[in-house]
Amino acid sequence: MDRRSVINLHLYFSGVSLFLLLLFILSGSLHLFGVKEGEQSLSLGFVEVVGAPSQENLEKLLNEKIKEHNPNYKFDYIKGKSPSFITRPTTRTYYKLKYNDVDNKVEVTQHIPNFNKRLMEFHKGHGPLRTKKILAVIALIFALAIFTGLWLGLTVKSYRKITLLTSGTSLLIVLFLFNL
Repeated sequence: MDRRSVINLHLYFSGVSLFLLLLFILSGSLHLFGVKEGEQSLSLGFVEVVGAPSQENLEKLLNEKIKEHNPNYKFDYIKGKSPSFITRPTTRTYYKLKYNDVDNKVEVTQHIPNFNKRLMEFHKGHGPLRTKKILAVIALIFALAIFTGLWLGLTVKSYRKITLLTSGTSLLIVLFLFNL
């Protein structure tokens, strides 16, 4: 592949991944600088059950309870294990179910995430199921943008030294931080 083609690929990969990368940088930075994620919670009450509820029973129970409160709500799936379960995606209003085996009741709680929490949940891949494959492809595009840029820097003699120096420094920083 000639140099011009690699430059074009690098520009395409960088352009496609730009705004998602900025979104991840924003969400991660806000979290690391102490701007915490928050949410409003509202208990929708308790539902009596017989024994520990199964995944199927939880979905049925949740659909019945939510329809009373929010008839248009849809969720992709339920995540968790006894005694606590949540609906996904958590990038929008979601519900928690907490089973109490002492009195055989499940508490259903509505959670409304603030903007920072929605960003972080998306960052962690907790958005709608259909976005997971898209994000995986974009992660590959991120990697291709980085490696084509590295290749371009290494193949130009005047940039080779600084490319090796900055890439090596980055590797040392990652190794240092990973081993703290």
